[in-house]
Amino acid sequence: MIRWEHQLTPHGARGLWGTCSNVRELSADRREAFLDGVAEVVASQPGGTVVDHYVTALYTAPRRNDSALLTGHTDRAADA
Repeated sequence: MIRWEHQLTPHGARGLWGTCSNVRELSADRREAFLDGVAEVVASQPGGTVVDHYVTALYTAPRRNDSALLTGHTDRAADA
């Protein structure tokens, strides 16, 4: 797990929230009012910014034999 943060300005928060599908589905008037409200909330915080916290899960797996990737065939005995 990788934990990281992103500091958002009013403009940045407005831009980020504007990419959310449920916000994009709003009528133009409602969307603008909502995004204006998001920007106002951020601007009212100390320093005029907020911290957005993220957790990224990183998954790894062993790589399969390159020839199996190219041909689609695997050596079942080696896989067992």
